[in-house]
Amino acid sequence: MSRAIKHEEAMMPELELTVPEKAIGLLPIVAPILGAVLLIVIRIQAGRPVGFIYSDALVMLALISYICAAVLLVTNLFVKEDVLNRLGLITTALGYCFNLSGWMIRWVEAGDKEGWKAGINGVWRYFPLDNLYALTLGFCAGAALTTLVVIRKPKYRALGAMSMPILVVVLALGMMLGSGISTLPPILDSYWRPIHVSIATLAYGVCLFSFGLAFAYLLKDG
Repeated sequence: MSRAIKHEEAMMPELELTVPEKAIGLLPIVAPILGAVLLIVIRIQAGRPVGFIYSDALVMLALISYICAAVLLVTNLFVKEDVLNRLGLITTALGYCFNLSGWMIRWVEAGDKEGWKAGINGVWRYFPLDNLYALTLGFCAGAALTTLVVIRKPKYRALGAMSMPILVVVLALGMMLGSGISTLPPILDSYWRPIHVSIATLAYGVCLFSFGLAFAYLLKDG
């Protein structure tokens, strides 16, 4: 694998990109976010689950997409095919879209479950950080976003082969915890809860990619 990583770097020279090319390069990040927003809006407007637009189904689709991305990106380390490269990026972006929307739609489902009771935070009371499962969804969303930011450049696409398998394992373990929505204790009904915990959770996801990056460098030097 170390040879594959070194070979990947040798094949991908750094290129100077124009402004339009840089804008196009942001599509793998912007498109899944817009897709997630669209799914959330559809769920809110419908007022009930529509088709696959509910948290559990979207998280399962995210896991399937992440598994496909991991397989494609790892395979691309050894079988240099442009189609594998592109599909790996696309499936990662698709997984992030489902992951983010599944996490945020859980917010809507939590409010619907309690009838949107008034609290100190109003709607923020139901922000999806109620248990370890919800935290795992945020963790994986942060890891997937970080991966997308890096691997959207072909030169660094091989790094996705390090982070995506770990992300798959984390999300799969999180799903085993159960997706039940927990009632928030009054003592945790604070303005700072969604700010502090969500930022920390996303930061943990960034650390997951950093771990994969460090592992890649160990393989490269090995």
